[in-house]
Amino acid sequence: MEKSTESEGFQNFLEEHGADVLRFCIILTENRERGNDLYQDTMLTLLEKKKKFETNEKQKAYALSITIFLWKNAKKKYAVHRRLAPEESLEGMWEAAGEDMIPDSSPSPEEALLKAREAEKVREAVLALPEKYRYPVELYYSADASLQEIAEVLKIPLSTVKTRLRRAKLLLKDALEGEFDD
Repeated sequence: MEKSTESEGFQNFLEEHGADVLRFCIILTENRERGNDLYQDTMLTLLEKKKKFETNEKQKAYALSITIFLWKNAKKKYAVHRRLAPEESLEGMWEAAGEDMIPDSSPSPEEALLKAREAEKVREAVLALPEKYRYPVELYYSADASLQEIAEVLKIPLSTVKTRLRRAKLLLKDALEGEFDD
């Protein structure tokens, strides 16, 4: 009986927060495949630390902090892989083959192209932010984390989270100003 309750607790966490954690993993790694790998690593780590995870009242914040910890450790490995097999060559092959990795729900190709360019400009601006500003932005907008959860994940005061988000928005506004005037 107790075992099924434990499984149900983890399953409930996955149903409630799994999509947010996965989205954050993909945004953090800047790649769907690596994001999926990071998500799986995060979930395996949570299962390995099941007792600590299940007794933690703030499971989402704990999961996101595990994700950041695992990503920071994996950065060196991915840097080596990028040098050996650049992603650009693979993306070029996919485009040449006509495979679209992101489903397009736009009514016209022109609108889809404009939307993709805008999204890419915003993404580039976010990636250009220093980590101390980028992590709160990505947690807030991609992982749907609350300000309090971000503070817990990054182990910084709530006021610092608010300040960093405000400064990040100003930096993004400056970087993107005039980009979308049409």
